[in-house]
Amino acid sequence: MRNITTVFSTIIFLSIMLLFTSCEDWVSEVEPLSDQVQDDDLNSEEYLDFLLKGALGNMGRSQEFSGLPHILWRVAGFSDEFIHGEVDFAPDHSNFVQDIPMDLNFVANDWDNYHQIRFHADDLLDRASKMTIANDALKQRVHWWGNVIGGLMRLYLADHWGLSQDGTQPGAVITTIQQNDNGETGSFQTSQEIREIARGMLTEALSYDPGDAYEGVNGNADKIIHSLIARSYLFDGDYNSAKAHAEQGLQQGDDPFELIHTAAFSNYMWYEAGRNNVLFSADPRFAHYVVADRLEGEIISNLTEDPDALSLSLRGLEGDGIGGKSQEDVRDNLDNPNERIPLWELEADGGSLAYCQDIYDGRADNLDIIDWREMELILAEVAINNSDNSTALTHMNNVRTSHGLSELTLDDLTGFTPSETSGAGSTTGAMGLLIEERDKTLWMKGVRIVDQKRFDLWHLGDNTWSYIPIPDSEILNNPNVTRP
Repeated sequence: MRNITTVFSTIIFLSIMLLFTSCEDWVSEVEPLSDQVQDDDLNSEEYLDFLLKGALGNMGRSQEFSGLPHILWRVAGFSDEFIHGEVDFAPDHSNFVQDIPMDLNFVANDWDNYHQIRFHADDLLDRASKMTIANDALKQRVHWWGNVIGGLMRLYLADHWGLSQDGTQPGAVITTIQQNDNGETGSFQTSQEIREIARGMLTEALSYDPGDAYEGVNGNADKIIHSLIARSYLFDGDYNSAKAHAEQGLQQGDDPFELIHTAAFSNYMWYEAGRNNVLFSADPRFAHYVVADRLEGEIISNLTEDPDALSLSLRGLEGDGIGGKSQEDVRDNLDNPNERIPLWELEADGGSLAYCQDIYDGRADNLDIIDWREMELILAEVAINNSDNSTALTHMNNVRTSHGLSELTLDDLTGFTPSETSGAGSTTGAMGLLIEERDKTLWMKGVRIVDQKRFDLWHLGDNTWSYIPIPDSEILNNPNVTRP
């Protein structure tokens, strides 16, 4: 019998279902934890909706080492988007993210989190594939969500993890449901191999309709899938396929694919990288971006007294009640309400200033997974690769104007020279500008770590991991995987 203890753990957090929550009050219809069922009893249609909600809930959890919000937060800290310890008692950032020794618990816990979400989706699909499902709407939902969650988690495993410290083996180990049933373990697969499998699952999802039972999809089911596929092809360097899917992906005016949060179960970016707690603060380059162009974002200060006029906030000090505003509404009525890089200013250790992201400035803010702006930047990169700067400029300006920024010219594009603090590193010209626009626009989307690899922008030196290392817990317990 399959060991699915993790499946039953979904019952524990039924009341904290955060992802794509339905208006239906299904929580009240579920018996408490003591009323568990055996594994084989779940292989019937009456339990499919329960298992689907468990898979969604496991993905949407927003706790330490649990759920997709923690994954996006963690990989932002592993990349150069966040700094650890800037205003906290925590250790040096490089020591924290480089996992020395590699078997520190948070690496293994991260690994388990990715795979638990993936396993729930795979388990759902495996059970559904063995049933004749009379309720067609339920069948559609189960197969759409199972393939989308399973495909998405494989993309994250391909994007974020690797086996060797020299950076030559990005990828992960995936043990399938079938292997698990047979007492087997999976082998290492490269990022490209995993992305190909993920695209197969996402393509399969195009045959199904998730319906409107859950928020977060907003009627854009096929566009969401094409957007994820477009991202995967871009990271594989297949520009033609990336373009084809980006053109079918999310378009201007479409809502993003997002995680739904509530005041009770907060957005993890707010909780651990925002006003609530600055365990991760923004890399200083984001403040430099704002200072260089004040249309990029407003820096709101929560300082209660002027630290020798070092504050970068144009609005002055905005602590509790300053100017009649509470901290919850200080971003109301800004000159540019569509700012791209909103920041929250605070005093760091030693009296210097530090900044945290303020995109997610409240505990109940929804967390974006992918949106139409990323499709525009994919199309811009494809155009640059084809020496079509005019088309690239159009796509980049579509993003900029949506954020209330001035349009760029062809001279801006071809003559781009990055500043010393730019996320583009030393890359000049059109591609350098594209990299910087991606850096600003796709902050906290889980893609910067891949861009750092693609454009040779790793920030911690030659002897550091440029992706999260597959932990010793997997290496020691899986005879099919050895570290080089």
